Amino acid sequence: MGIKPTLRAAVESLDVNGKAVSLGLSAQDIDAGPFMDFNLQRKKVFGHLGYNGQDIAVLAEMLSYHRLDLSESISEVVPLTEVARGIEDLEKHRNNPIRILVKP
Repeated sequence: MGIKPTLRAAVESLDVNGKAVSLGLSAQDIDAGPFMDFNLQRKKVFGHLGYNGQDIAVLAEMLSYHRLDLSESISEVVPLTEVARGIEDLEKHRNNPIRILVKP
């Protein structure tokens, strides 16, 4: 369906004082509906990346002790010199990426 229509539908489904949360990252602009709906109906949209900074440290520690296997969710490992291509692959959904890691 896509980010714009999905967020718009979520906001339209909210009651007065309703809240919606958008997860993840995208370079797309959002369209959450008419400005008046937010003022008159006191709707709110929150953005969330899906994790806190300290979560990364916990995941890294689990990985170092081989207590977590992320191999199934890694689509590709790119060298630092190709990070721009990796980001472009994610944005354009080339080769159906899940997660692309950068090797320093």
